Amino acid sequence: MVSETINNLIIGPPPPYGYQIISIKDLGANRYRVYLECPDTYSGGEPLIWWLVDQGQLKLYDWCQLDFGIRSTTENFALVDASDAEIARYNEYIDACHQYLDSYDLEHSAEKQQRLVEQALVKAENYAGPKVLHPSIQLLNARRWYLAANDERAITIADRIKTPHLVPGAYRLKADIHFDRGDYELAAKAYQQYADLIGPWPHSQQRLATIYREQEDADKERAALTKLTRHLTQDNQLQVLHLILLNDHAQNKALFARIDQSDLRESIYFYAINQLSDSVYFADQ
Repeated sequence: MVSETINNLIIGPPPPYGYQIISIKDLGANRYRVYLECPDTYSGGEPLIWWLVDQGQLKLYDWCQLDFGIRSTTENFALVDASDAEIARYNEYIDACHQYLDSYDLEHSAEKQQRLVEQALVKAENYAGPKVLHPSIQLLNARRWYLAANDERAITIADRIKTPHLVPGAYRLKADIHFDRGDYELAAKAYQQYADLIGPWPHSQQRLATIYREQEDADKERAALTKLTRHLTQDNQLQVLHLILLNDHAQNKALFARIDQSDLRESIYFYAINQLSDSVYFADQ
């Protein structure tokens, strides 16, 4: 019943971004944490985190893809209670956002575009609007620095977020940067912090499995792959193969039992036989 009620109240993501509720945590005092999944987007099925607050209003504190076009819905809720001064400073921030978007005019040279992007992002860092939006706006600024190929500035901005548990995407952003650099210890720590908050979702588990493979830690790689393949999909069949090779006989027996119950049974086995027919595991069967 709670799920149906919240589902009817949720505003966004806008079409064509369909979504479904994954789980709901009752925080008491008429507040809930709602985990959503948008399987039809380029976000790779990562969850979106919304908050249901007083009087059925929804406020969004973190979302995987920050440019969905649903920020205005979130921020309008916060602006209702904002002072005139906060609204004025918020509008200055929005001007910086428009400046940032305009900097990607195709007529600009690469050098000019980079300069305009950096000018807009520096201006956006001076945000002084409603405090409730600070964490998500800082994360958005950090992500934009990352897209501008300035990893150091991105991490610096992300580290300024005093409440990263409200914006788990800060952990993911830092983890992605560390992963790209090959700083696997730091990446693994950040991915685990991200997973601790939102659960073992595909992106973080795939990266963790890769890290543990590089570190030759088979037990941790197996654990990450097990979480990654808890739901069998077309997208994780390669990871199923890796898991088969890491598992012992009893573990594979349990895995094959799950595959047998899956609608993808034929596809998974066909792929496995073609890819692993020469492996030691199948040679012994």
